Amino acid sequence: MLEGWKEAYANHALFRETVRELSKLTNAELNDLGIGRGEIHAIAHKAAYGA
Repeated sequence: MLEGWKEAYANHALFRETVRELSKLTNAELNDLGIGRGEIHAIAHKAAYGA
């Protein structure tokens, strides 16, 4: 049970970090990466939890 909690915590931390880092980028920088600002949460979710 503890391992599941640790994994969930790590996944959520990765989600938050990804959102934070992508949110720092300008719209132009995001566009260069092919990312729209409205996609940040979906991309972070995929990075943290998989498809």
